[in-house]
Amino acid sequence: MGWHLKKCSAQLVLHLIIGICLVLVHIFQSCVLNYYIISQAKDSLKAYFWFAADFVILFLFIGSLAIAHRYLHYKRRDRAGQFPYSPKRLIPHYPRSKLGILPLSYVSWVVYATVVVAKVVVIFTSEIPNTLQPTDRWGPQLLKIAIASSGAVFMLLVEGHHDAEPTSARNTYIRLLCGSTAYEIMDSVQFLSLLILSDSHIVMTFTLENTVLALSAVNFILPTLTLYKLSLTDFGLETGSPFVMLVYKLLHLFLINGSYMVIRIKLWVSLGGDISLFLMKNILGICTTLYSLYPNLVQLYETCRPPPPQKPDDLELDDVQSEALRRPAADGEPAPL
Repeated sequence: MGWHLKKCSAQLVLHLIIGICLVLVHIFQSCVLNYYIISQAKDSLKAYFWFAADFVILFLFIGSLAIAHRYLHYKRRDRAGQFPYSPKRLIPHYPRSKLGILPLSYVSWVVYATVVVAKVVVIFTSEIPNTLQPTDRWGPQLLKIAIASSGAVFMLLVEGHHDAEPTSARNTYIRLLCGSTAYEIMDSVQFLSLLILSDSHIVMTFTLENTVLALSAVNFILPTLTLYKLSLTDFGLETGSPFVMLVYKLLHLFLINGSYMVIRIKLWVSLGGDISLFLMKNILGICTTLYSLYPNLVQLYETCRPPPPQKPDDLELDDVQSEALRRPAADGEPAPL
């Protein structure tokens, strides 16, 4: 009993530390991005409404971590019945398998990512990127660090929703997933830096600028599928849906690695831009994704394939056995087994 209480206390302290770090990173990112927006529109009060959206996201994160802690505590106690905050209780006629465990995890992320993308669009469609200088205190480096902190937000959000043992394969899987997602976000930040004139020294067309901005925005929304996949599997405890994994990999292949590679090669060849080392990351990502598609396609085929029909001989044998079982045994005749 004492060991159980000690473990629960340690888990509570860990969740508090994760929650505090998540709040601090979110506040840092929100304040920095809001400063860039407000500095451009000092005479407009509309820019200050971004703080209201940040407070909504803050409450979503806190609520999501609190419900996750309650769920993990509920699961450790091995209580019978249904978790009080289960989506099945909120939506009775909707299967839990479609919503997953702790759906507030991916709901909070999609709201957060939408707001971050909106801020990025406001910043990079204004004159702010053209005025930033590397020597400024509020220059391009701080802007990129603020946007890249979304990777830390994702990692902390996932860490607050599971209780995997540190040496388990489940914990290794979750850590690798978090690390790869954070790396993809950094790739998007590097991709966005093409729009900062003092960094790239490239003057792009209006269409190309919008393409870079749109593809970067997609990479902030895609982790929603990762969280949804983790939610479906109870964060690594169950087998995931091959369809969700296949959709995520295909989107990532064509919208991220493939598109980023094409645009970087175009800027390198056509405009003489400085080639980024992330180009090699895109090439390796394409090769890795293509290699890993085959097992997912096989798994999806096995899941969707109808069961094989029974042979006629098997059907006749089943009918004979069923008839023998239904017929009462005569006197002196042994009953059918």
